[in-house]
Amino acid sequence: MILTDDIHYFDADIGYSIPFKTYLGYCPYFTIYPADGLEETAYFDTGNTSFYAMTNRTYRFMRDKGFKIDIIDSGYGKTTLGALGNENDNLSLRLRLKDFKLGELSIKNVETELFQDANSSIGSDLLNYGTLIMDYINHRLVFTPYSEPVVVETDHYPFSLVTENGVVKIGRVWQNSSLYKQGLRSGFIVKKVNGLSAESASFIISLIRSAKGPTTIECRNLNGLPFQFTIDK
Repeated sequence: MILTDDIHYFDADIGYSIPFKTYLGYCPYFTIYPADGLEETAYFDTGNTSFYAMTNRTYRFMRDKGFKIDIIDSGYGKTTLGALGNENDNLSLRLRLKDFKLGELSIKNVETELFQDANSSIGSDLLNYGTLIMDYINHRLVFTPYSEPVVVETDHYPFSLVTENGVVKIGRVWQNSSLYKQGLRSGFIVKKVNGLSAESASFIISLIRSAKGPTTIECRNLNGLPFQFTIDK
């Protein structure tokens, strides 16, 4: 990360320039194109670790206007993702977007799940595919891909986690996953991960990502009975 007050520091950088506006605070809002012919305002959210998070409102607009939608999974529950905090329990969908564009840059293999947020967002996964300049003086983002075409490699877990009143729970389980077929459900309480006490949802995710091999998660189901599952890297 480079922070500078030199207004000419990034003048020589070449990339895709995307105008943005700021409203409350300094969060940049800019135009993206989730589908051919669909324009949407999104914001850059470093708290979103996925590439793109679509709101239910955008999905309903696409559905009602007859856009072709590739639904690849569904799941009931909630997630921590979103500027407004935890969602209420709801049925969500996972979509595959074939014609996604960030400004003038076409991006392939974008998958998203639906959220109850005020606006859709581009997440920190973007930084795995290029460098990003946030030019607040000229109100523009400049994204320079490491290579083109940009093809997103989806890092998707079959469940989400939430922390409620200090207790870590399974937030949502995707119905096409093997874990759903094994019996994992929203609301199960997470007790341990590889023998370590479950302190928070973010702590567990960091353990899963840093693990060198399989991760074993011990839970209590909705009846208080033990339930254990393993995630292979």
